[in-house]
Amino acid sequence: MRVAVLFGGKSTEHDVSIASAYAVMRWIERIPEYEAIPVYVTRAGKFVHHPAFKDIRTYQDVRKILEESDAVKLMAECSGSSTLRFVEERVGLLTKRRTIEADVAFPVFHGLGGEDGSMQGFLEMLGVPYVGPGILASAVGINKIIMKDVFASLGLPIVKHRICRFGETVDDEALIAEIGFPMFVKPARLGSTIGVSMVRNRDELEPAFEIAFHYDRDVVVEAGVPNVMELNCSVTEIAGEIVTSAIENPVSKGGYLTFDEKYMATDGATMTGDSKTVNIPAPIPESIAEDVRRYSRIIFDRFFAGGGAPRIDYLYDQEAGNLYVNEINTIPGTLQIHLWKASGVPETEFLRGLIDTAFRDHERRERNIDFTSGLLENTIRFAKK
Repeated sequence: MRVAVLFGGKSTEHDVSIASAYAVMRWIERIPEYEAIPVYVTRAGKFVHHPAFKDIRTYQDVRKILEESDAVKLMAECSGSSTLRFVEERVGLLTKRRTIEADVAFPVFHGLGGEDGSMQGFLEMLGVPYVGPGILASAVGINKIIMKDVFASLGLPIVKHRICRFGETVDDEALIAEIGFPMFVKPARLGSTIGVSMVRNRDELEPAFEIAFHYDRDVVVEAGVPNVMELNCSVTEIAGEIVTSAIENPVSKGGYLTFDEKYMATDGATMTGDSKTVNIPAPIPESIAEDVRRYSRIIFDRFFAGGGAPRIDYLYDQEAGNLYVNEINTIPGTLQIHLWKASGVPETEFLRGLIDTAFRDHERRERNIDFTSGLLENTIRFAKK
C-alpha cells in the first residue's frame, strides 16, 4: 500500500506540519505492507518528492535538497482511476518524465492551504482516496466564527465571544463591558496559538488586535474562563463506532498554552503527551469526563461523518464546575497519537483505521447517480435556428 503523505504548504504552521508528517511517516513504515511516499509542498506551493524528506534532518537546509537532480518537482495528474499520480513538472526534451504514484493520500497539513478544505477539494477533483475530514468539515473546522455558530446550533456550551473584522471600528469600552478581563484575541483561521494574545487590561487590547489582524482579516475575542483547566479529547470512528480517546490536561504556565509550550518546551512539549507537562488521564470528575466524551461524539457525528481523528478542546471552570467547548482541530499536531496509545490503541492500528476509512469514504463519494435531462440536445437544436 503506497501512502502519499502530503505536508508543508504556505501556512504559517508549515514547520508544525513537517514535524507531524515526520512522525506519521515513521509510524506508517512500521506497518510491513505500507510504504510512505513523502510529497513536500514548499512555502511557495510547489509539490516536490525526494526520499530524504522522510528524514527530519533534511529540513535543516531544505533548499539544498530542492536543488538536487533527484528532487522531483511534481504536477498532479488525473489518472482516470483512484490512483494518486504526480508527474515530473519539467524535464529535458529527450528525458522521460518520472511518475510518482500512490494508492491513498494522507494530508498532514496545519492551517490555511491544506487543513481548510482546499487540499481536500483538490484531492476530490482528482478522484483519489484521502485520509481525514472532508471539504465541509475542514472548512468549518478552520474557521472559529462558523465553528462557534455550529456549536451553538447543537446546544453545546461555549464561552461569550465577539467577532471583529479588519477595517471596522471597535468600541473598546463596549467590548470590555461585554467580554470582560481576561479576554483572548485570536485570528479566526489559525491554529497552534499563533497570533493569540491574552489581554488582562485595556492597555494590552490594541497590541493584541494588531497581532491578530496581522494574520487574519477576522478576529475572535473570547471571554477568559476563571479557574480554568484545559482539556483535550480526540475522536474517530473504529469499526463503524464513534470512539473517544483518553482525555488529557495540558498544563500551561501563563494562563493558556503558548506555541513554545506546545511544540518547543525543553521540559516536555505538550503535543508529545510528555508526562512532565500533560496529565493523562485529566484529573476531573467522572461527570465532566462523560460530558467531554458525549460532546466529542456529537461534534464528530455532525461535522465529520466518520473522517479523520480530530481533537476537540475544552475549557473547564474547576470551581464552578462549568465545561465549555472551545475549538476543533481537524488535523491536530502529530495526530495526537499519544492520546490513542493512552487509550490502548496502538499507532499501527490507529493508522490502519484511518486509511481504511479513507477508502470507504472515497467509495461513498464516487457513487455518482446519472441524470439524463435532454437539456443539451434542446440547447443545440435552438442554437441551430
